[in-house]
Amino acid sequence: CLKIAEYFGKELKTPCAINFWAPDGLKDEPSDRLGPRRRMADSLDKIFKYKYDKKACVPFLESKLFGIGLESYNTLDVRAHGVAAIHNLSFSSVG
Repeated sequence: CLKIAEYFGKELKTPCAINFWAPDGLKDEPSDRLGPRRRMADSLDKIFKYKYDKKACVPFLESKLFGIGLESYNTLDVRAHGVAAIHNLSFSSVG
């Protein structure tokens, strides 16, 4: 995904924004809250190992929060802010 966004940005001579969307939260309490969060952070770390041109590609992490309090659990939680900071990414939350 980063390679494609980088290519578009270079071809169009303008930064290409790419949005990494996280799934909505669950309406109930999952038995394993930490596992999915660890897998999400690990996946994002692997994605952002690719050294992309930061002038051509602007990645965002987006956490979907449709209605505060409706989801009791969201995979892309506070830990995602840390992942975003480590990789110098923007973080957006829709709510």
